[in-house]
Amino acid sequence: MTSAQILIVEDDRIVARDIAQQMSRAGYVVVGSTGSGEEALALVETLPAGSKPDLVLMDVRLEGELDGIDTARCIREARDIPVVFLTAYADEETIRRATAAEPYGYVLKPFDDMQLRTVVEMALYKHGAERRLRESEQRYAITLSSIGDGVLSTDVDGFVTFVNLAGEALTGWSRSEATGRRLGEVFSLHDENTHAPIEDPMAAVLQTGSDGGLPARAILRARGGSDLPVECTGTPMTDERGVRQGIVIVFRDVTQKRRAQEAEILRETNARLEMAMYGSNVGVWEIDMPEGDHKRGFARYSNIYEWLGFDTPQARLDYEAYMSVLHPDHRDSTDRAVASFLESGDGLFELENRLRHRDGTDRWVLVRGTARRDAMGKPVRFVGSLVDITELKMTEQALRASEERFRGTFENAAVGVAHCD
Repeated sequence: MTSAQILIVEDDRIVARDIAQQMSRAGYVVVGSTGSGEEALALVETLPAGSKPDLVLMDVRLEGELDGIDTARCIREARDIPVVFLTAYADEETIRRATAAEPYGYVLKPFDDMQLRTVVEMALYKHGAERRLRESEQRYAITLSSIGDGVLSTDVDGFVTFVNLAGEALTGWSRSEATGRRLGEVFSLHDENTHAPIEDPMAAVLQTGSDGGLPARAILRARGGSDLPVECTGTPMTDERGVRQGIVIVFRDVTQKRRAQEAEILRETNARLEMAMYGSNVGVWEIDMPEGDHKRGFARYSNIYEWLGFDTPQARLDYEAYMSVLHPDHRDSTDRAVASFLESGDGLFELENRLRHRDGTDRWVLVRGTARRDAMGKPVRFVGSLVDITELKMTEQALRASEERFRGTFENAAVGVAHCD
């Protein structure tokens, strides 16, 4: 037995009583009965929440300023309560006005119990189905509006029928502007690898076979002319009979994803380079100096402290920290050479100097670097490498010493020596 609650609006009290009895016999709850439209509206507003009617049985002709049709329209607009008209009038004008009020049924008097019950059941079912459909559509609309992916749909002829908020932001087209336009006009797509335009995105979605569909890596040209890397998928829409209704395209901006991938590749590359350097006699350095002065900058070292026998330093080293590895005899000359190069030098910086090893010995290194400058020409980053040339320097010193010994020997010898070609 149903527990739907019924409000009866009928100016003939005897007829109203009979209708109430019929509804009670059918298992419904009559929450009120009135003979005027004004009273009906007041009841709808003042009844407790648990006694609100689920359906109104409304006579078309009522006493007062509001007839049944006007009252029904007010109830539908204010509370969305379904109305079934009960009337003895079936003229064309009455039917036209009643139809405009969107009733859920129209029953001519006199009627029997079964006829009225059938109309009421159908009206309640139809209203419930419409409410569930609206709620479902609202949920889907909220979902589509809240997700970060763009969603765009078309009809069978390729005209845009829907764009969600994310789609509006990505394409530059509002829903009202995009609706009714050709898909290719709103969704301007290019293959990222070949740079070829996708002239007909709908045809690409509807293609079959392994080569069909939208490109995996694509560029979306927004309405303002800007390009965005996107990932997109397209799916044909069909009805329950399999008849094609259009397509749906889901697409997302992958700019941040690409940057993250590039950053990960760079991080892995740097990690491999650092692994390759560890244990070698090669080091890498860079000095960030936004003010253009290396003495106010901060340095990062890779395989320099470690190669000299010290612990790995903190990530950022100030001037005193990164200059501390230099032999004291080379600090002033290095400062002058760096300052001169950064002030006017282009090309490659190159310098030989000595570093102090943890064991107290000296290491000769060849330092090379280059400066990166901003648009005004101010140096903002100094990057480079150093290579251990200690053995080379020792070989050079040994060679010079040997030459000196032989020169002294021959110059003091009692025999003459001459060279000719």
